[in-house]
Amino acid sequence: TASKNVGGFLAGLASRAPLMLLTNVHLLQEMLASDAYTLRCGAISAYSQLHIQSMQMQSLPEEIREAASGLLELPMRHLHDISSFVRARVLQSFGQLCESRALSPENFQQVAERGLTRLQDKNANVRRGALQLYCKLLEFNPYCAALKRGALEERLRALEAMMPPAAAVDTQSVDSKDAESGDELAVPEPVVDPIIQERKMAIKLLEQALKLEAVLRDYLPTVS
Repeated sequence: TASKNVGGFLAGLASRAPLMLLTNVHLLQEMLASDAYTLRCGAISAYSQLHIQSMQMQSLPEEIREAASGLLELPMRHLHDISSFVRARVLQSFGQLCESRALSPENFQQVAERGLTRLQDKNANVRRGALQLYCKLLEFNPYCAALKRGALEERLRALEAMMPPAAAVDTQSVDSKDAESGDELAVPEPVVDPIIQERKMAIKLLEQALKLEAVLRDYLPTVS
């Protein structure tokens, strides 16, 4: 049908000319509001391709970067679309984003929390899509090869034990002669230890990995 062909054209355009479509992303929003489910499916696929392409681009103009920032939220709303074909297409696009490693840790968590709710969908195809997404989340998670809670917690405790109390930082010393002379002194900027910063980032990633593991573990009885 015509609507199916248009949907396929949008997905192809997103992969071949992403900048052109990003500057006219409002057209996709209109397609998502269409009564034809085939158009909505095509728009979902186009959003997925645009997200992948935008993550691979080194630099984007400010207005295009703003448009790219909302590429995940709009398709996510259609996880509850009236059409099972659209719901399944959203899950399929999430799987493609996982494979392409186009999701930040925060977005990865959001996809897991909201996408896996479709494991209890009334439609078998949608449930199958959610199960495939579960496998993609495990295989392409951005943290480690195996999300083993015990090992993650042990590593987290070890890093927290190496952190100084209250995350103390070194500061520049004030010259005593300047202080005695009464000269106005600038407030010294704190000098942050790069090792402490690296450990903080590692702790944050481990905490995010534990949150993802908890979500996957909650749905384990459903997928078993």
